Amino acid sequence: TPANNAIDLGLTAQDMKFPKLSDFPIMNTEIIARVLKDFKQVILSGPPGTSKSYWAKSIAQNDYFQKNFTQIQFHPQFSYQQFVGGYVVEGDLVKYKNGILLNILDSIGEEPHLLIIDEINRENVTQVFGEILQLLDRGNSLKIKNESISDSKTYSLPKNLYILATLNSTDRSLSRLDYAFKRRFAEIYVPVNASILNDLCDTTDFISLATFLEKINRNLVQLTQDKDMVIGHAIFLADHV
Repeated sequence: TPANNAIDLGLTAQDMKFPKLSDFPIMNTEIIARVLKDFKQVILSGPPGTSKSYWAKSIAQNDYFQKNFTQIQFHPQFSYQQFVGGYVVEGDLVKYKNGILLNILDSIGEEPHLLIIDEINRENVTQVFGEILQLLDRGNSLKIKNESISDSKTYSLPKNLYILATLNSTDRSLSRLDYAFKRRFAEIYVPVNASILNDLCDTTDFISLATFLEKINRNLVQLTQDKDMVIGHAIFLADHV
């Protein structure tokens, strides 16, 4: 039951089973935070320019995480060695180093920690995660051999580690997330919010940017028959615009 000042999302237990695609007409940090606390792992998907990265960073700044977060961005050259661990070349030496995730697990402590993965579909996630994929089923543990020491170490994802990823649903050239990965995340679709332009942008020459954006997007959807092939509101919020 939500608190008196909370938003009632109207989600039943059946609604909230994995895989989850929540589709809200507007977006705010309370919606994302509530789903994230329930499921630990959330993907914010939607067209570019719908403020997915903005919402992710806002969650990291809230009272629960208090800026205790790690932010990375996937790209075609991002590797398993960078994310989990492996051999790297440093000068004339080749040595084994833990990656970003294992460093987080080794130092996380007791406070909530948020791992933000921007543009998660810009790389093959099953290759980047490797055997770590099974740890996304919370409660599982895995022995990982660290070649720099004589023994392996057992890892699991602690309850205070949360993962929030962003996904560009428009770019068909990017990697598609396979079902084995995607089913382990709750997914929230972040829509275009044209009305925000009424609050943040001046009306120029009697033209409302919100109305202008809505008309453009209606034409795009009609032409492409695809709700993702639209323009996000954030492109009008850039400094150069």
